[in-house]
Amino acid sequence: MLGFGLGCDALHITAPDRSGAGLARAARAALADAELEPSRIDLISAHGTATPFNDNAEARAIASVIGRTAERVVVHPFKAVAGHTLGAAGTLETLAALDAASRGLLPGSPGDGELDSEFTARLCTQNMPGRAAHILKLSTAFGGANAALVLSPHAPRRPASGHAPRRVRLRALGEPQIAPDLELIARFATLPELERERLDTPSALTLSAIASVLAAAHLEARRGCGVIVGTMSATVEVNEAFAARLRERGPRGAEPRRFPATSPNLAPGRAAIAFGLQGPAFSVGSGELAGLEALLLGIELLEAGDAESLFIVATEDVGPVVRDLWTLAGLPVPEPGAIAALLDTGGLGMPLETGALSSQLRGERGVPELPPGWPTLKRALCSGRA
Repeated sequence: MLGFGLGCDALHITAPDRSGAGLARAARAALADAELEPSRIDLISAHGTATPFNDNAEARAIASVIGRTAERVVVHPFKAVAGHTLGAAGTLETLAALDAASRGLLPGSPGDGELDSEFTARLCTQNMPGRAAHILKLSTAFGGANAALVLSPHAPRRPASGHAPRRVRLRALGEPQIAPDLELIARFATLPELERERLDTPSALTLSAIASVLAAAHLEARRGCGVIVGTMSATVEVNEAFAARLRERGPRGAEPRRFPATSPNLAPGRAAIAFGLQGPAFSVGSGELAGLEALLLGIELLEAGDAESLFIVATEDVGPVVRDLWTLAGLPVPEPGAIAALLDTGGLGMPLETGALSSQLRGERGVPELPPGWPTLKRALCSGRA
């Protein structure tokens, strides 16, 4: 992997930016990270859902980024072969493209019909011999998230960057939000009243926490800022409510507008749209230290210059399902609510000491245990200052 880029449309929960601008920004960031000219891309592994909105937007992004050389670049829509595997899609598509390139093939995809008028690259109906020295992988997700990778099966390992890491500072820390505060959200977010009232709980908690930061620091959200949510409970309560309706009413009980909320990435996507944030926007949650995971990842992105500024949020939606499941599994039950912090690399705020934060992740400090969620993140930020 030679480079990567992340960003958010900050436009719509399920529909892409039809101009393809958000995906193009992620692709350009990946190429810049790889120090590679667009003209050197030979193969593009597309998100390629075969839906009019996605394919139009992606075709425009490709044309915008690759430019005149687009006509010779082969695009591979792997979903035409395997279908949409949702969370696994990006990984499988990346592996398929790398495998084809390592075999000296330009991969084809089955299907027929007219190509979209916006599509100017090549599409192979079957595998063809050819060399793909450099691959651009594109992916999109609910909430307007965009990601891009630059890959090569043959390139030598790049030396480590000679640039000194940027110093990351804690610009502001909000107050814990134990329950959603729609009035606070309304003060800072550009969401119609009906959309605010329909927010799922993880999203509402996340938006409340970010609004609390803006209120405490008398700041306005900046367009280039991003948001990373760390969550242990994720969307378990939302998923159960969605499934319960299906069990009760059968297929007719499915509510399409509620389905996106079953994705843990919806909360940061909602935040990006509500506050106009076009930086990285996604969730992480590998366990009870999910909030610290989000914090350390955010620091890494900022140190490397892959983000301008970031809201780091620990969000936990805890109800009877989470309590029962976590208790049965012998896991610590997360603390309900959310807290957010604003990090950047400017001259204001308290410097963060990553060594102190990492030792907390490894459990080396011998401090009393706190429940997962906002208490853990708050303590880490207060004790992780240099």
